[in-house]
Amino acid sequence: MPKYIPFNPFKKSWYEKQKSMLSRSPLDTTQDIWVENEFWDFCSGKENTFEELQSLFVELGQENFAEEFRDIFYPN
Repeated sequence: MPKYIPFNPFKKSWYEKQKSMLSRSPLDTTQDIWVENEFWDFCSGKENTFEELQSLFVELGQENFAEEFRDIFYPN
């Protein structure tokens, strides 16, 4: 069963940053690990899904969407 990493916190390739750890791992990086777009594209059945999700979150942030829920998360 693949390991899913829905977000890559690194500026460069997740695989590149984890190279030393992966070299000691029994996981096959071509089948056993899905990072960011590999995971989200599988979920959606489309390509570049992560970029679409990311742009939606940016858009929601610009529209101050979170303010609608402030009273739920930060009650007085």
